[in-house]
Amino acid sequence: MLLKPVRVDAQPFAVVTGWGHSGIAAWLLYAVTMAIAGLCYLAAIRKARRRRIARWALVATVFASLLAAFAFRFAFSSDAYAYAAYGALAASSENPYVPHTFPPAQLVDGAWTSAIGFEWPSLPACVYGPLFVELARGIVIAAHFDLPHVVFTLRMLEIVAFTAAIALLPDMLLAVIVGLNPVVLSTVAEGHNDALLLLVLVAAYLLAQKRRTGGGLLAGLSSLIKATGGVVALGLAAALGSRRFFRGALAGVAIAMMMQLAVTRLAGGYRPWVATDFVGTREAAIAIVLRGAIALVFVVWALHCAGRGARIRALAAAAMAVWALYPNDYPWYGVWLLPLAALTLDEPEGPALLALTFCSVLRYLSDVYGFAPAAPWLEVIVVAVPLCVLARRPHSAEKLLPT
Repeated sequence: MLLKPVRVDAQPFAVVTGWGHSGIAAWLLYAVTMAIAGLCYLAAIRKARRRRIARWALVATVFASLLAAFAFRFAFSSDAYAYAAYGALAASSENPYVPHTFPPAQLVDGAWTSAIGFEWPSLPACVYGPLFVELARGIVIAAHFDLPHVVFTLRMLEIVAFTAAIALLPDMLLAVIVGLNPVVLSTVAEGHNDALLLLVLVAAYLLAQKRRTGGGLLAGLSSLIKATGGVVALGLAAALGSRRFFRGALAGVAIAMMMQLAVTRLAGGYRPWVATDFVGTREAAIAIVLRGAIALVFVVWALHCAGRGARIRALAAAAMAVWALYPNDYPWYGVWLLPLAALTLDEPEGPALLALTFCSVLRYLSDVYGFAPAAPWLEVIVVAVPLCVLARRPHSAEKLLPT
């Protein structure tokens, strides 16, 4: 039995944040679960490469795994609470694009203020697109401002969206690698909106098979859910090597940006919020230098691959460089690494990307214990491991072939 803050029991679902040694114990339980599930995951990938897997069996397994993760007694991310808060702010005609501190700020009623304030004492300004904020607002209103129902609906929405995305993916090996990754499954069950974004981007890819410009436009418009969609859309354009898709994606991103600016202006303006838990410390400075050096290695390798015509391998290396430089490198972003891992599975980059998705769970450690200065060192370890995997399986320049 884990010792946890008393107020956790009153929350719709428990999030392990600042639990001290009990948080470490919870993380170890999670890590062991991910390790065991990871072995099954690797076995599933091997099977998918050797023989055909029935689509219905894969989809059923994905959905059952998500429900199992949903039933886990605790989670490691409170983003679902933030989604609910932004929806409630929008539904209450308040501005979600500025920071809020609970208390003294109030949200809906005392129960909402207490629950959201416990998970997000300082709620940052909303960074999500207007389409997602409007969706959260609709859920809040439809649930009659019942927080447990709102959070439940948000989490189930992502589970259904992810399952649908896997059902629509055209390649079975790709579907297995994306759909059965246990770390990604756990983040989807927590309610991260990357699953909804994935569904839109899969639909954009399918549309692009017939209409390149239309597919690119839809992919770019996914930025209305989350800015990550625009980045992925441009990456998808590079992977497809289609100018029409690229132009459509650029147009979609531009439209999304204009809509975002218009909505934030109508809401009362945007005021960003920056975390300062360990900014400016000696440890953070050293970690930033180390991560920058690792990112530089990935960039050099990406340029090397691009120069040899290995476009997909170059994108995979570039993705690892972006991860090394991104300060908010939490496990839920691993879903965007997996398509590239599937396409480079026989190359050094594929195993390195898979390793990165699993190593990313180290990022939770400082949060669960409540010791923020440890985060920079954990982030260095997270990106150092895939670099070591890449270094252990180097391919000479002569072996690099166009992909």
